[in-house]
Amino acid sequence: MVKLETLEAHDGVTKGKYTIGLGHDCMAFCTEVEDVISMSLAAVASLLEKYEIDPKQLGWLKIGSETVIDKSKSIKTFLMQNFEESGSTDIEGVYSTNACYGGTAALFNCINWVESSSWDGRYGLLVCTDNAV
Repeated sequence: MVKLETLEAHDGVTKGKYTIGLGHDCMAFCTEVEDVISMSLAAVASLLEKYEIDPKQLGWLKIGSETVIDKSKSIKTFLMQNFEESGSTDIEGVYSTNACYGGTAALFNCINWVESSSWDGRYGLLVCTDNAV
């Protein structure tokens, strides 16, 4: 992980360009054996465990990214592995690939789902992931 204050000094840019301008305080990098799928799987598994969420409480899963690993299979397909053991397979949602807007679009779609007549009271889960530099 790199502190962006340090990167600002290294790059010789105006102090605050990354921290204030972009609103970030650090940047992390994945290794060559990680990708958006492995990072998403780990994040969802950690969330479910840490907050003791029963997978059957989830009714909607949306992933936003600009990175495509396998054009024949969405990231949501891989993430559904987290729900197989509980038998929770009735989870709506899709994977949205849309440059920098993928995560924002996924957030808006989650809000729209909760406000719609399709919402059945279960949680919506939004995953934003990317490894683009």
